[in-house]
Amino acid sequence: MSRSLLWIKRLFLYGGSTLIGLAVLLTIIIQVYQDDIIQKIIVEVNKGLKTRVEIAKIEVSLWQNFPHLSIVCQNIRIQGSLPARSQQLAQAGNLSFLFSLSNLFGDDLAIDQIILQDADVQLYTNAKEEVNYDIVKSSSDKQSSSSNDVQFDLRRIRLQNVKFSYIDQSIAQDHRFLIQKTDARLFVKNEDYLIYLKGDLQSQYVRTGKDAYFVNKQLHLNSEMQYDYKKRKLLIQPSQVFVNSSEFQVMGYHAAKPHSFIDLQIEGKKTDIQTITSLLPESISKTYASYQSQGEIYFKGSVIGYIEGRSIPKVDVQFGCRNASVYETRLKKRIEQANLTGAYSNGNKQNRSSSSLTLKNIHGKLDGRYFSGNVSLQNFDNPHLAFDFKGALDVGAVTAFFPYGIRDGSGLLTADVRFEGNLSDLRSQLQRRFIRTSGTIQLNNVAFTLTQRPLRLTQLTGDFSFNQSDLIIQHFSGYAGSSDFKLKGRFENILSYLLLDDQALRIAADLQSGLLNLDELLAENPAKVAQSNTQYRFRLSRQLDLALAYQVNKMHLRRFQAQNIHGDLDVHDGIARSKGIQLQLADGTMNLSIGMDAREPEQVQLSTNAELNNIQIDKVFYMFEDFGQDFIRSQHVRGKVNAHIQTYLVLNEHLISDNKKLVAEAFTTIREGQLVNFEPMQKLSRFIKASELANLRFGEMQNNIHIEKGNVFIPLMEINSNIANISVQGTHSFDNVMDYHLRIPLKTFFQKRKTVETSSQASGGTNLFLRINGTADNYKIGYDSKAMRDKMKLDMQARTTTEEKSNTRQSFLAPAKPTKVPPPKPKEEEYFDF
Repeated sequence: MSRSLLWIKRLFLYGGSTLIGLAVLLTIIIQVYQDDIIQKIIVEVNKGLKTRVEIAKIEVSLWQNFPHLSIVCQNIRIQGSLPARSQQLAQAGNLSFLFSLSNLFGDDLAIDQIILQDADVQLYTNAKEEVNYDIVKSSSDKQSSSSNDVQFDLRRIRLQNVKFSYIDQSIAQDHRFLIQKTDARLFVKNEDYLIYLKGDLQSQYVRTGKDAYFVNKQLHLNSEMQYDYKKRKLLIQPSQVFVNSSEFQVMGYHAAKPHSFIDLQIEGKKTDIQTITSLLPESISKTYASYQSQGEIYFKGSVIGYIEGRSIPKVDVQFGCRNASVYETRLKKRIEQANLTGAYSNGNKQNRSSSSLTLKNIHGKLDGRYFSGNVSLQNFDNPHLAFDFKGALDVGAVTAFFPYGIRDGSGLLTADVRFEGNLSDLRSQLQRRFIRTSGTIQLNNVAFTLTQRPLRLTQLTGDFSFNQSDLIIQHFSGYAGSSDFKLKGRFENILSYLLLDDQALRIAADLQSGLLNLDELLAENPAKVAQSNTQYRFRLSRQLDLALAYQVNKMHLRRFQAQNIHGDLDVHDGIARSKGIQLQLADGTMNLSIGMDAREPEQVQLSTNAELNNIQIDKVFYMFEDFGQDFIRSQHVRGKVNAHIQTYLVLNEHLISDNKKLVAEAFTTIREGQLVNFEPMQKLSRFIKASELANLRFGEMQNNIHIEKGNVFIPLMEINSNIANISVQGTHSFDNVMDYHLRIPLKTFFQKRKTVETSSQASGGTNLFLRINGTADNYKIGYDSKAMRDKMKLDMQARTTTEEKSNTRQSFLAPAKPTKVPPPKPKEEEYFDF
């Protein structure tokens, strides 16, 4: 026993010593032959490549990939074959060539493996079809081989962390990948490359034109390809691409010379909706990102033909599902027992006229309710559409799967409809008779929220029936926010509007409403109408035609309120007209006609013609928020107004008016008027009792007020008040800059002051001329000297005329010398500065 242990110890000792000796010997041999090996590699690279290769460091390693001998090149840079392109063809952190140890003792180096790590490879073709990867010399260009050659027999290529991009501007292709860990085999024969590829990679994107596919997808490949460098032809043998748990089989070829031609077949196995949609462009995939499926979903397609210039290949796709379920993850709605058979083809002409799409035997159960239907679309240039649908659908479930324009739906929609005809026939009133449409639609307590403008529609109930392309409204009622409505009439041309891009929808109906809350209906965000800074947004679609006879019990917008409104509204091509509107507001009545041109959203032109009867003026000031000024406010005025007002104004889509373009003419009569606690009148308190100034009353006042270019022009008017007969004229701008001229009988002041005796001048017709000018926050009341001078000139002319007449009468009796009368001068007590 002891001898056996001794022999084992000796065996291990001698064996270990031998291995160590061999290792030391091999290390010495490698050091001796390292320069020769490296030189052979450099010579072979120079013989085989046309472009410059930069290698920062080369070393030979025995142990890095033992039992293979490794030649490790570090920090490699390879220039491309296009001088105009500054980007390098490739750069790598490490490139290792592996060969057997027996090659050390032969004349040739047979490299059988390559390992590429931390690399970036960029293949590029410009618009002239010039490439940057034409770097390998042809056999005729190579120098004659000596007996000491390096031979490549690549049974294995290992790629780790390699960025790879292929850009071809001549056919608008851009493909980018990150090869994480992949094993490959490469066989080169003349200008043919046979490539076997198996491993994991991440697709950054595969871009064709403007559409990007396979965006940020983790892929597993098992592929065999053959590339003909001279013809730029890629042949794909039956290969597998795995995405998640789905398998796609791909085979075919793409040739770029002499013409770009493709023959590709793709078949999906064990696929699901979430995988298929994730491979599509983001504009499509984002819409369906919340959908998942279970069950058998399949597709099989082929693309065959030329893909250069205006040539379009023939495309055929078959798809469908059998007993599948589709689940919407956000709203947790599910389609169960789904079945359909579908097909798409661009036909034998490979264009829109020969294209077709069919969906047959559609069956399923949505939220526990069954539905069925069929769809056929032939000739995409002049589409012939046929479809039928029957079922009861929960609107919340429908909006989960078709969220176009609405969200948060509820209620029940029941439909049994059929349609068949050419869509072009919907464009003509005469051709619509060839359309075959029938069926009914019912809404039962339906509710949803509009996406673009979050207005909630609730309690929608209706009965509708089809008549050719029109939808007859037997009854339709509901709420839009807090506004209610009832409609009876017809949606004319509704199928043309839904199925064609440039068609108008005409609604001819009677509308009744208990309340129209324009704050909500016009608000940009109806949920924030309670805030003081509510933004409005008004757009009148040129694809909407209306012929409405309406009756509304109550309507309000901000402070404006009106009752018992009725009239007719006609809208066509962005122009609205409503004549004969009658309504009640501010304890009076109004007859109104409106014209609106809303074809330009930022230049909405509005004209009105209104007759006001017995309107309370203080309520008008309140409703219209004191017309944007704070000089004369609703608490300052009283009285009843009769007026005929014509206006023209320009608004933007937020209902903000351009005051510089406002033109208005108002023929007004104010009865039983009062001016209450008006600050400028209080300034006269030193001459008139404050109690009377606080409530200036007048029986009737008439005037024609003109508004233009941001200014209000008030012609001369007489106010017969409880204090005196006051004359007023002037201007007031929308910037609250005012210039008023007042004429008040002077006797009014002396009669009100006990300390001043009434003189003959004061008791006569002498007037006090005052001027109020400045801004609403900073104004002055002063003596109007210009008005006084003008009055004196008029008096002089009148006096001169009287004297001339008197002198003429005297001349018949006796001659008289002319007497020069000096013009009167205002006395100091006639000037009052406030």
